[in-house]
Amino acid sequence: QVEVHILGAASQEETLLSSYWPELGLLFPELNLRISMIGPELSPKSIFSKNLALGDNITASLHCDDYNSFCLENQKRKSYREPDLLIAFNPGFGTDSNEWLPTLEALLQHSGTAPLVCTSFDRDDFLKDIQLLTKVGWLVGGSHEMRGEG
Repeated sequence: QVEVHILGAASQEETLLSSYWPELGLLFPELNLRISMIGPELSPKSIFSKNLALGDNITASLHCDDYNSFCLENQKRKSYREPDLLIAFNPGFGTDSNEWLPTLEALLQHSGTAPLVCTSFDRDDFLKDIQLLTKVGWLVGGSHEMRGEG
């Protein structure tokens, strides 16, 4: 089973939950995927349950909380698994550094060796994100290529 944590999830990720993620299940039927969407901007009264089946091989849960609180609360449970992959969609790490700093530090403590994949709104946002990630202690590697710039 592959455990994916979506960081800073908000209403737009919540909306895509029932349409976008099931496609991965169809593309990779042998993959058993468990998605945990975590973010204080998620709807606390979401229509989705804690363990929503998105197909035969994908389940999801929503957690209206910051990542550090999520980890501290859930690591006590037998069902908790460290993430295999962390994803942040346009998080604005560098723009909202005071908001993200505790989360980025918690990730280094609680996420084991899981890689962090993040997107950025534009080149300036990207450079600020890289700067903060490096400052906190993340090893930044991979492709730093900006795609979609016109």
